[in-house]
Amino acid sequence: KLDKEGKVPKGLIALKESLLQENPMPMDSNSIDSEPINFDDNMQVPVNDLKSKSELLREAYEVDKSYGNLVALLEREVKTKQFLEVLKYSEEGISLFPAQPLMYLMNGSALNHLRKHSEAIEVLKNGLDYLIDDPILESQFMEQLSLSFKGMGDNKTANEYYQKALELKNE
Repeated sequence: KLDKEGKVPKGLIALKESLLQENPMPMDSNSIDSEPINFDDNMQVPVNDLKSKSELLREAYEVDKSYGNLVALLEREVKTKQFLEVLKYSEEGISLFPAQPLMYLMNGSALNHLRKHSEAIEVLKNGLDYLIDDPILESQFMEQLSLSFKGMGDNKTANEYYQKALELKNE
């Protein structure tokens, strides 16, 4: 009803979009588990065989713990705002791929979203050590560091990092 009236609160828009993207599964064991779902091309797939994109990416990563699979999984978890999962998999990524700055950025971002700002600062600064000649990624680090310091109430330092991020974006 709120959606039809255009009155969905901003905080719920992302949740709504996430739910629509994920094809939620019926939770009740007495529901339509055995009935197939019809798709436009008349292909039928039992409900139990459907999995979310996140589940498929997790399974692919568990089978092949490659950097590419991990990045795809982390990007999906960020998109669906699953920050505890981002934290978990980025920590594993740091241990498996310690020289990849993206793992530190993902971990620091997750920590910021979970309001663990001092931990985020430490991880992000460690990740900067592995960053080589990538102004776009560096600007993302600066943005996250800015958010970390802002979350800790240090607006002066937060602004300094934000200005660095802007400078890097303009290069």
